[in-house]
Amino acid sequence: MSRAARLFSLLQALRRLDEVSRVPLGYPHELLAADEQRAIMTGHRWDRIDFRGRTVAQAV
Repeated sequence: MSRAARLFSLLQALRRLDEVSRVPLGYPHELLAADEQRAIMTGHRWDRIDFRGRTVAQAV
């Protein structure tokens, strides 16, 4: 098996391991991440709020 094939196989195995070992966050994280809850918390303006790392509008 070539080095590239071994690396690809390893990356697939790590990706699968990440998938099956993911721990659900549970309450309240899942509730707060729900689109409906975010709409209620922000008065249906979630898409207009600037967050660090996500800018909605660029300054002119």
